[in-house]
Amino acid sequence: MCCGAARQAAEFGYVVEEGRSYMRALQALLGADGAPSMGELRRVLLPARPSIFFRVLRAADLLAVTFPEIAALEGRRSQRTFHPRATPFAHTLAMLDACRTRQRISKTRFAALVHDLARD
Repeated sequence: MCCGAARQAAEFGYVVEEGRSYMRALQALLGADGAPSMGELRRVLLPARPSIFFRVLRAADLLAVTFPEIAALEGRRSQRTFHPRATPFAHTLAMLDACRTRQRISKTRFAALVHDLARD
């Protein structure tokens, strides 16, 4: 998976290089095959702050390649009823970090990750 640096940033608190040129270079190589497997996604959802993973991918211009549905949340406007203070993207990442339970962490976080995908 091209997203190892992003996952390690979320899991271990590493800081990813500001330029991220090595990650951007992967964008052309990934194309449609950039999506991670479900096993990789489970691993991404386990750290205390999985939002870091998605923010690092966004900063490296890889979010739209690896998670196009999540990337699409960033440009959408939402109804004030659902997200009075944030975009759907920011809200989704906040929910992802907030919903840590002792059991079924990856299932709960996956639900938080995708809960706004179908909203207009």
